[in-house]
Amino acid sequence: MLPDLLKNINGVHDYVTELLREVGGTFEVKGPAATNLDFVVTSDPANVQHILSTNFANYIKGPDFKTMFEPFGDGIFSSDFDSWKLQNKMFQSLIGHNKHFDLFMHKTVQKKVVHAPIPVLDHVSISAIQVDLQDVFQRLTFDIVCLLLLGVDPATLSVEFPKIEYQKAFDVLEEIILRHVLPASFWKLRRWLQVGEERKFRRAREF
Repeated sequence: MLPDLLKNINGVHDYVTELLREVGGTFEVKGPAATNLDFVVTSDPANVQHILSTNFANYIKGPDFKTMFEPFGDGIFSSDFDSWKLQNKMFQSLIGHNKHFDLFMHKTVQKKVVHAPIPVLDHVSISAIQVDLQDVFQRLTFDIVCLLLLGVDPATLSVEFPKIEYQKAFDVLEEIILRHVLPASFWKLRRWLQVGEERKFRRAREF
């Protein structure tokens, strides 16, 4: 499947959407040998509910998944069984059907959008300068998450585009998740040698 995917890489979202439409909402991706690129893609709401809610206990993440999400420790993304149930209940008590949290989140996001990306993009347009939109939205997401969880706005999204080390470190921790597409022996060797992405990962964790 890889050649066809590479052929359509510039329009991958439209390509996958059309595939899902043709096959009825779910298909299996088979990656090249010696990689961890075999996975299932689904847009069927019944499948999503079955896997993530009604029959979640049947879909154990396992040690490989925990290794993949190593930067996030033993949090809800990588935990299983009783640990996941406990953390899930905590999250549900905080955000599940909580009108106060919904209102707080709505006001926080609305205020941030008005005072950050809109002025920044206006400045970019008026000044006729180039900007990386991925960087803009990553900064916006980081600021909102910090506001919601910590009550602090690091203000990484501004016309100055300040270089903030811990924000960049967080981006590196997110990127390292992609290493699971490589053979485990390859990235573990790089980690032992402390080269490439593994070296960046070690430095990011220090923050």
